[in-house]
Amino acid sequence: MAKLTLSRIDDRLIHGQIIVKWSKSVPVDRILIVDDQFAEDPFMIAIYKSTVPRNLKFSLLSQEDAVKKWEEGFFKEEDILMLTRTVNTMKYLIEHGMPVGEVNVGGIAAKAASVVVAGSISITKEDADHLKEIAEKGVRVYFQLIPEENGWELDWIIRKYFK
Repeated sequence: MAKLTLSRIDDRLIHGQIIVKWSKSVPVDRILIVDDQFAEDPFMIAIYKSTVPRNLKFSLLSQEDAVKKWEEGFFKEEDILMLTRTVNTMKYLIEHGMPVGEVNVGGIAAKAASVVVAGSISITKEDADHLKEIAEKGVRVYFQLIPEENGWELDWIIRKYFK
């Protein structure tokens, strides 16, 4: 059965840190992007596919299709690095049966009502609440930009920024 070796929220999706750092820090056969908007855009699919090293498989799917393909066994025995742009997408995947054991929160750009919690990671109160809901399902949630740096656990982030 397939295994999610890294499940990361990062609004940039595939970029240098993903290819150079994260894809080498965990076993990876496939990079899976789950994003409803980009799954409908052949141009964006082609752009992201072109950034993936040739030795890795690639999929860009909607939330619904990702869950369906997981349930059907489409990914077989693959080790998968899964990326979403938003907390809500990751929450949906977990609520619909994707076996996510840990959520790595990476780069999320600042926006209205967000708080910078670590480096280039900004979240809103709503994001924090959704991440707490994910954690309540037994999923570890942590914030970490690159593998060789220390990260921060969700509980610490909540205590410090969202009392």
